Order: sequence, then C-alpha cells, then structure tokens
Amino acid sequence: QLLLYPFKGDIKHADILAVTGSSGAGKSPGDGTHHPVRNHNMKSYNINKHRHIPEIIRGGGIMEKQLNFVPTSGPFTRGIFAQAFITLKKGKGWNESAYKNCPFIRLQDEVALANIIGSNFVDLNFTAGTDGKILAQGALDNIVKGAGGCAVQNMNIMFGLKETEGLFNMGPLYP
Repeated sequence: QLLLYPFKGDIKHADILAVTGSSGAGKSPGDGTHHPVRNHNMKSYNINKHRHIPEIIRGGGIMEKQLNFVPTSGPFTRGIFAQAFITLKKGKGWNESAYKNCPFIRLQDEVALANIIGSNFVDLNFTAGTDGKILAQGALDNIVKGAGGCAVQNMNIMFGLKETEGLFNMGPLYP
C-alpha cells in the first residue's frame, strides 16, 4: 500500500514482490512457516491470492487485474522488504506530498531492513525509470510498525497525546 499510494489513481499496472520474515507467519509452527525450516530458504506463496490484496488495490486506486502480487517467505525473522515495479499512465507522476505529514515514513536513498528493525519507521525509495516506470522499495518492521507501533500511535491520538509519543526513542536494533 505504501509503495503505491503516492501514485494512487495514476497506476496502469504494478508488480509487487514482498519478502516477509518468519514472525509474519504467526505463532503456530507449520511445515512452511516454522523459522528453523525457513531460515535458509525463500519461497513464494498465495501468488495473486493473498489476503492483503484488497488493501493493496484500495491503497493504489487500482483494480485487481492491474496487480501481480508475489508474497515471499524470507530467511530472516522480522520485517518486510518489498519492491513494486509500477507502470504509470501516460503523463503521470508521483504525489511528492503524499507522506509530508507522516512522521514515521522516511524517504531514503537506500532501503535496508537493518535500518528499521526494532523501530516504528518505514523507509521508502522511489526511483524513476523510463517510459513511466517506477521502482518503489520499502521496508518496515512488521512487529513494531505492523501492529504494536500502530496501536501506540492510535492510542496516543485517542488520548490527545502527540502521535509520536514513546515511539521515536525506539531506534533500530542495528548494528
């Protein structure tokens, strides 16, 4: 969603490869989800049938037929690293102010999981190619930003606190 959002309504087609760590598989070990099994492996699953496709198409303002989504299990514990290969409609560009008021979204020259693990940050990069093509990359910690950090952000807003209260001091765990 975050990779497509700045181009919402202007996307002709998007191909997304999203690699997730073993913590995204939940607490019940299974043959394909248990960390010791997948620690030295990568494999894709639920291609174009994933439960998050409705959110992705809504965030990008596209229809399901305009998306190829390849969720992939990666050989790490925490985080999601995603790449979107976006083809824009003719003459369209990105909304540079899309994340202007988003304190935890950082536009970076380079995106790496190690820079966000243990934090509430999302690192994004958008690289323009030729003929209306964009390579969008993003990384987030699915434990903090994915659930816990989001809950704290929402609680802060509900109780009239600064949205960022208690979350900026959660720095990345790297190195």
